[in-house]
Amino acid sequence: MRALIITAVIAVAAGCAGGDGGGDYTITDDALTFETGSFQVPPGDVFECFYTDVITDRELAVAAASADQSQGGHHVTLYYTSIIKDAQHHPCDPAEMADWRMIGGGGDEAEDLVTKLRMPDGYAIRVPAGVQLVLQSHYINLGEEFTANDQAAIELVPADSIESFVNQFVVNDAGFAVPPHDEFESVSTCTVPEDVQLIRLLGHMHEWGSYYKLEEIDQADETLSTILDLEWDPVYASDPEVLQWEPAEPMLLAQGTRLRQTCRWFNDTADPILFPREMCVAFGLYYPDDGEIFCE
Repeated sequence: MRALIITAVIAVAAGCAGGDGGGDYTITDDALTFETGSFQVPPGDVFECFYTDVITDRELAVAAASADQSQGGHHVTLYYTSIIKDAQHHPCDPAEMADWRMIGGGGDEAEDLVTKLRMPDGYAIRVPAGVQLVLQSHYINLGEEFTANDQAAIELVPADSIESFVNQFVVNDAGFAVPPHDEFESVSTCTVPEDVQLIRLLGHMHEWGSYYKLEEIDQADETLSTILDLEWDPVYASDPEVLQWEPAEPMLLAQGTRLRQTCRWFNDTADPILFPREMCVAFGLYYPDDGEIFCE
């Protein structure tokens, strides 16, 4: 098994174990562990979605999480949804994700990411009451079909110990198409819609990435500051460079701040590469929680 870190929460239901297609879970006072159960990974690029039978009966506060994925795993992503379904798993359909809210995710060989992304004392990620946990496993299988079984665990903290919840700040460019056997660069700009106090920030691409940059720019598109500037290493997809700030001294992005995100890839395949097989995105955690904030 290869370690991967999940930067978020697994929701809790009344009871101690579940399953029937969506996996099994175990709850203690300060942790929840989840196991998908055995499932088949066919050759190719595989996204398998697990609707667990974990339904939150209260608001949860999560400080950190970790998981294991079978060989060939690319990442696991956790979501919650208010549209409750029977516990099940099936190949993912992008249309079903319209109501999902991302909790976090990670990739293999990222043993120290839990330390990088652990919440400071008094801060936590919120999962509301009455929602269902959904887990998405992504595998890149270059060989024959095999059997996988993914596990995850989260660290819960008492809600009354929380000074402030955090939520996601996302800068996403999903409009690119990397042509076959070619290098391609996508540059996008956005305006921050409200004041944001960041305590964590990372850039995210996959294995075809070669360069990533995030800048603050003025109205004439001139660089005011460079936030992230990375010659991309494929290992960053699962074990990224993470900028961290203490809550007492967060990185402030004021409302109206303009951001420019630059991503470059080299596609050595015979087919165009599109989102989400490749990505050009910055993920941040900010406080106080005012819902997800997208700069698009």
